Amino acid sequence: MKYIVNITFNDGDKAEIKCEAKNQAAALSRIANTKQFIDFADGKNIESININVDTNKEPEFDYILQPSTEHGWWVVTDKTNQCVVKFKEKNFNQTAKITFLNDTSQNPVLDLATILRKIGDWVAINHKEIV
Repeated sequence: MKYIVNITFNDGDKAEIKCEAKNQAAALSRIANTKQFIDFADGKNIESININVDTNKEPEFDYILQPSTEHGWWVVTDKTNQCVVKFKEKNFNQTAKITFLNDTSQNPVLDLATILRKIGDWVAINHKEIV
C-alpha cells in the first residue's frame, strides 16, 4: 500500500513523505528509521502526524528480479526506465548500481534517486528476504 505521511514539528517545519509499506505502522517505522528523517527531526518534537492512503495513480513499473552471475548479487531490470540495478544481497542501499540500457542523456540525473527508491521499495516489499 502507498501512503502519504504528513508530519508537523513543534518549530513549524513540515514534512510530506511518500512511502510504500504493508500498513500504516510499517510506513511510520520505515520513515522513522531513515537517516534523512533522523537528521531532519533531530532536536524537534512532533506536533502531529497525518497518514493517508496515496490515491494518485502512478504508472505501474515492470520489474524483473534475477540472480546475478556473481554469487550473492541480484539484478533488477526496470523495463519502463530501460535500466538495470545490480545490488549485493542484504545490502541494497550501500551497493545498488544503476546502468541505463539506452542513451543516458534522456534520463535526467534527478530521476536517478527516484528510480532507485522505487526499485528499492519494490524489492523491499516483494522480496524482503534479499534486501
